[in-house]
Amino acid sequence: GVLRLRLRSMDTLEVRPLLGTELTVGTAAVPPFWSPDSKFIAFQGGDLKLKKLDVSGGLPQTLCDVQGVAVGGSWNRDGDIIVGNTAGGLLRVRETGGPVSSLTALDASRKEEFHLLPTFLPDGRHFVYLRVSPSAPEMSGSYVGTLDAKPDEQSAQRLMPYAVGLTYVTAGDSDPGRLLFLREGTLMAQTFDTKRLAL
Repeated sequence: GVLRLRLRSMDTLEVRPLLGTELTVGTAAVPPFWSPDSKFIAFQGGDLKLKKLDVSGGLPQTLCDVQGVAVGGSWNRDGDIIVGNTAGGLLRVRETGGPVSSLTALDASRKEEFHLLPTFLPDGRHFVYLRVSPSAPEMSGSYVGTLDAKPDEQSAQRLMPYAVGLTYVTAGDSDPGRLLFLREGTLMAQTFDTKRLAL
């Protein structure tokens, strides 16, 4: 009756439970995400608090409260953490914890209900994310945001229509990165220019 994060190194079959990450069955199990140096995992506990855990040992540290369920998150090298939120726009908090701030604002004219699955781009200032409008699916889609804009001043230019599981992955030095997403059960990759912030 308990869900728990477990860690497995790719070079072994050993699976190690991560103490302090327990959830009761029936609680929303939120995907965890890594710190840039892979020393910490961030996750939302059953108490709806965003936490981080040193994978070398110890107990989780609480970073902040999240009003809704945190769906997706990303952590840059400067110590900024952003998370999706089923209770509104994206949230931002420092890796050391402290006050949480709104990073994006819902657009009522587009019937948006939440912003999800943010992923930092290589510069650590810009990110891609989903704006979701369940009652007006034609308005949902992928967008680029920046840490340097106020919540209601983020770009309203849609990159592409809504796609499940949006994330950005880097490629080789001479190769552009890609947006990964699911379309009708198939994993798709779309090249993305991080200089122009465009497909």
